[in-house]
Amino acid sequence: CWEKASKLLKVINMLKPFKKCFDREVFNKIYVSYIRPHIEYMIPMLGKIPAYIMKQLESVQYDTALLVSGCVKGSSYKILLNELAWNSLEERFLMARLTTMYKIDYKIVPENLYWRTTHKASHPAIITHNYNLRNALDTNVHDELQFQPKLSSLKKTISKTSFMPSAIEEWNNFDPNCKRSATLKTF
Repeated sequence: CWEKASKLLKVINMLKPFKKCFDREVFNKIYVSYIRPHIEYMIPMLGKIPAYIMKQLESVQYDTALLVSGCVKGSSYKILLNELAWNSLEERFLMARLTTMYKIDYKIVPENLYWRTTHKASHPAIITHNYNLRNALDTNVHDELQFQPKLSSLKKTISKTSFMPSAIEEWNNFDPNCKRSATLKTF
């Protein structure tokens, strides 16, 4: 991740000589179209991003915000984000995880992803029988559960912070009124 951040910082430094040639909108489009997608590409892999990695990624966004706005180094990061109408990367990552959970809830994803997160007993792959097995999918429950995926007890920290467990935890703690949005656009 540090390698990715340092490569993006090199790209930003290459753009600095053109600061006087182009206006703010051009640099904003360059960031939104070419730099930010490289940062956001890591969202599905990481889930909750460790603080030291988030700091590196936010520094890339900060340097780009300085370039786009024309402000000097040392300017307030929050003020820059407000001026440029950008969200912090942490907010964007959270919304990406919640959007994925919304899509799972409303079945806008492939069926295998939906079934893996909800553990519905009526799925054809689940075999019902009279044996007492420890597998959570091997159940004798025949009624469907509402979509409320539960985070099982995970022993390793890396498992807790991976994408799906962290997204499920954030979804379960998310505002129920927002979860009931009629469309993805209104969500």
